[in-house]
Amino acid sequence: RQDKYDTNFKATNELYNKVVYADLSREDTKERRDQYAEQIGPHLEKISGMDLSLAQNVNAAKSVFAPFFDDDLTVKDIVYTSNYKDQMKHAERLRNSPSEDMHERYWDIGEQGLNYRMQDFVNASSEQALGMTVPKYVDDVKLFKLATEILEEMDPNLSMKMDRPGPNGNFIITEKNGRLITGAALQTLEGALLNDPRVQRAYAERSFVQSRQFADKGIQEGTFSNVEQGQQAWASETISRITEINNKRIEETGQELTKLESANVRWANYKKKNGIIEGSDDDNAMLENLSAAEATQIALDKLKGIQTQGNNQPNTVDGSLNQAYSMLMNHNIMSDLTAAAQSYSARDQEYLIRESKFALNDQQYQYDLAKMKANQINHLARIKYKAELDEDLARKKGELINENGENVSISGSGNGPIDSFINAMANYLKLNIKVSDYHQHAISSGSDASAAAYIELDVNKNTVWGIGIDSNTVIASFKAIISGLNKSN
Repeated sequence: RQDKYDTNFKATNELYNKVVYADLSREDTKERRDQYAEQIGPHLEKISGMDLSLAQNVNAAKSVFAPFFDDDLTVKDIVYTSNYKDQMKHAERLRNSPSEDMHERYWDIGEQGLNYRMQDFVNASSEQALGMTVPKYVDDVKLFKLATEILEEMDPNLSMKMDRPGPNGNFIITEKNGRLITGAALQTLEGALLNDPRVQRAYAERSFVQSRQFADKGIQEGTFSNVEQGQQAWASETISRITEINNKRIEETGQELTKLESANVRWANYKKKNGIIEGSDDDNAMLENLSAAEATQIALDKLKGIQTQGNNQPNTVDGSLNQAYSMLMNHNIMSDLTAAAQSYSARDQEYLIRESKFALNDQQYQYDLAKMKANQINHLARIKYKAELDEDLARKKGELINENGENVSISGSGNGPIDSFINAMANYLKLNIKVSDYHQHAISSGSDASAAAYIELDVNKNTVWGIGIDSNTVIASFKAIISGLNKSN
């Protein structure tokens, strides 16, 4: 009987302590507790005279405290406050933990989030407070480190090396890792971490704390009159800022896509001109560039989706906050994932430029061809110039004009115009003239094309050469004969 009494007395005493010393945070529930503690005095006197070894007396004693625990808001405050303090102790243990893994889960944002939620609970209306979930400390995820570990543990390792033609085709660019694998690394991280609940919670908590810090600062400076007004302003500013950053990324990604598409065109031209063997390094490089272009297009489409979201701002405070939280969270997650992907991709990165042997040989061929053409043009120009000088000299010497300075008319016959002209000149000059060799060719094209005639003459058993140029091949031949005769004695 004594044992029953002691046990029931202890239980009743604990109920009393829970009422009188209840750990509460809200002012209204504290006031109710104090009022109730004053009102139960007579009931306590009655309980003190009861035999608590009897069950009916114990139940009667407990019923004294029932009204206190039947108050939903008071019970909510007890649970909320108790959970808040437990979570703060948990954060303190993480901060002071000697374990690196445990310590890395601590961050100020987690504690600040708990404090802001307790502040909201204390200041909320009764109805709002009853609807609030108990606060929970949110661990830091150290996303950069987590992302790096995922990439390092890939089997096989993410690595790539490829050759591609330079912009003008004169060089071959050899690349290893770097931008070649950044896209693939980022896609891997997106698939593994973008929707990870741990990551989502951590970055959502950071966004929430930032909104409250913004509001608190504005209230202190007199810019805002309450938290709601400050958070609304933060949401509008955040949506505008993220939209601006996103638009810049759209422009940069669009430029990158243009470069990749241009490279695809160059590869297509290269394949058409030189051919690419399936499965070769060139074929793999071309396919990798195509894949990079496709991945960049996907990234661009995602950015345009965010752009659409930013252009459609909600009208309510909660709607604006949720949109701002979502945009900032996704922006921060993608920024950290991109940084991790770029950092990993920079390992063992190579970028080498060497001359293209094919392009080098082709340029040498084009140079030699141009040189031959230039030499031929210069040679023919010299021939034409000399022929003009020879003709002018002949006129100045008086050849083919009589003693009166008049043009001389000659005549002759033969097998064709050249033979006839040779016979006429032989008769007029009283010389024995024979044609040893003759050749002619065109030196330009078009309607005003010129021809060059080369002739070897035997003049009284002396060999002479003559060259003539004219648009008329017959006259060019005549000029060549006169040029040769002018050289004879």
